[in-house]
This record gives sequence, structure tokens and C-alpha cells, in this order.
Amino acid sequence: MIDQRTAKLQKRMFAATGTYIFFNEKLYYQLRDYLPTKADTVVGSDVVSAEVKTSNLIFVDCPPSLDVFATILKRVSAATVTLIFYPYRQQKAYLEGMPTRNDFAKVYRFVMTHPGIDIKKNLAQLAAYLKIKKGMLIFMLQVFFEVGFVKMDNGLMTGYSGSKTVDLKEAPSYHSSSN
Repeated sequence: MIDQRTAKLQKRMFAATGTYIFFNEKLYYQLRDYLPTKADTVVGSDVVSAEVKTSNLIFVDCPPSLDVFATILKRVSAATVTLIFYPYRQQKAYLEGMPTRNDFAKVYRFVMTHPGIDIKKNLAQLAAYLKIKKGMLIFMLQVFFEVGFVKMDNGLMTGYSGSKTVDLKEAPSYHSSSN
């Protein structure tokens, strides 16, 4: 397995021949000119059901779930599996907008003063209470998790204040959503 995870795609990443897996159809259309002429592609809903025989399987973007990823790996026999796993979220950020500094501060204060939140059960209520769209709240919590402000233990979320100053814009989720 080759790990090439990135938040920024470059043409040189698509030089290898093999089968390129795209879960997001729009991303495929944006990148198809980068692909080698002899490359095969599987796109969108065809990914799970496709019969693929290849020596090099390349996952371009993130699968919708771990179960989908595991299913594909079980069905495909490939000598090499390359993981680019580009976190394709631009359209969602475009539609909802990016959270403001005040939004991040509000969520941070709440997380730090309310340890042990069952995020799976209480996400909708938390979003309503904070007056932040659910999708944006998920994004903000992902950013906090990536920079170490939030820890998850047995499904419970707890804020973690470190002494280091962190630029949230450097978190992979924030960076990929703002490009």
C-alpha cells in the first residue's frame, strides 16, 4: 500500500497506469485530463459493484464509509494499492460558507465547558443550541479533532486545551475546504 494522502492535488500524482477510483463524479471530470491514456477509471455509484482486475488500484478521493472501502478491497486483487484520499468537500463549503472566527470560538468554548458529549446522539441538538448548521458543526469539530482540541473516547467528545497556539487554517479539513 502506498500512502499519498494530500489536501492538494497535483498533475504528477496521476502518472501511474492502473485503475483510478473516484467516488465523486465531479472530481473525476475535473481531473480526467490528468490521467494517463492507458488508465482505467471507475466512477461514482459503479465503484462498489465494478469488477476490477488491475495491478495498481488508486483511490483518488475518500470513500463515503469504511465499509465501502473494505468491500472494494475484498473484491479487487491488486499488487499495489495507492491511497491519495483527497478530501473532496469544496462544494459543501461553497454552499454553507466557511465558519467565522466567532463560530469557532463559540464551539470551542462549549466543547471546553461540556466534557463527555455523546456526539452521535446529540449532534442535532448541539447544532440547534449553538445556532450553527449541522454540516458546518461537523466540519468545525473535524478541524478541532485534527489540531488536538477535541478527543473522542468511546463515542464521547471532550475538549482538550493544550498550551500550544494553533492556526486552524492549517488543519487538513480547513485547508481543503477553503481552496
